[in-house]
Amino acid sequence: MNQATTILTCSAYRKICLWLEEDPAVYLGLKPESTGTTTARVHFKKGAAIKADSAKALSEMILLAQQAFLEEELES
Repeated sequence: MNQATTILTCSAYRKICLWLEEDPAVYLGLKPESTGTTTARVHFKKGAAIKADSAKALSEMILLAQQAFLEEELES
């Protein structure tokens, strides 16, 4: 029985990495690209898991923490 072989093209690999928001270099053993910016990512479960006021306060705290990290990076 002959099995078909699927080859992942470079463009397909790039599209998958973009969709996953990952740097392809990490998986290829290369030096990752430096974007110069740090990003914060947060995921909340369903709407009922957290109250809107709590989510808003948490998001503001995350943004303030991100700003503090960026300022710290610029100072060093």
